[in-house]
Amino acid sequence: MSDFTRLPDLAARALGGGVVAAKPRVSMVSVIALRRYFVTKTK
Repeated sequence: MSDFTRLPDLAARALGGGVVAAKPRVSMVSVIALRRYFVTKTK
């Protein structure tokens, strides 16, 4: 059962890795945007 519970995490990692490999610049911008979003949410 542990394999099934890990599937979403593994899929997300594979998807994220593919996006980073395909569009490094876009991924960096999205990471910066997410950081700003979380920083503003925590204040």
